[in-house]
Amino acid sequence: MWKTSSGERRLQGLERRLFLTGAVALEELLRVAIQTDDDIAVGVAPFDGLALDRRRWLLLQVAIALGSEQPAPELNALSESAVMAVFATVRINIGAESGVDALPEEVRARWRRLVREAWMDRCSDQTRRYDRDEGYRQAETSYNFQEWSDKIEDLADRILWDRDFELDETVADRDPRRAADARHVLGIDSGYFRSVPEPPGEGECKELERMFDLYRCEVEETP
Repeated sequence: MWKTSSGERRLQGLERRLFLTGAVALEELLRVAIQTDDDIAVGVAPFDGLALDRRRWLLLQVAIALGSEQPAPELNALSESAVMAVFATVRINIGAESGVDALPEEVRARWRRLVREAWMDRCSDQTRRYDRDEGYRQAETSYNFQEWSDKIEDLADRILWDRDFELDETVADRDPRRAADARHVLGIDSGYFRSVPEPPGEGECKELERMFDLYRCEVEETP
């Protein structure tokens, strides 16, 4: 479960399929980076700033919370940035597949299809109020990257309360009194930016791996 602006909920249907596919893709990138002693960045500063193994464990914890009936965790800058990191990975993959011409179009448009179907299922009625008709007309083979980014942002906003995690460096760089004043004005809890996840113990690691492997199988079975 996850605390969203519309209450606690578990991802289901096409929204779930997209998010878990993105989470599995990001986990694979992190696992390879750990094995090769390399580094990767998806453009979400709080998440990218963690050590690779911490990023991977945080990703697993967040994905499992969003996809299961487990109690919703307390929100903080790192956990919410991990959610955004998954959507950033989806955006990166759309950019990558748009530049590949050797594959059949239906294979090449896999990520765009996942985004469009999830968006039409979860966001289209709300977005219609803002008269963004391009979202409806856009085919899954479209190369309009801005419109794909807008769809991804719409989907992320269904999960995230806000984008307070993006203020991390802005608030953290201030002196303590000014930082406290800024948090008060913004309505941000004092521990939101300072909560750092503890490394999971051996038993928790095994359970996280087991549950995430179920998600991996779920994604692999998706056409």
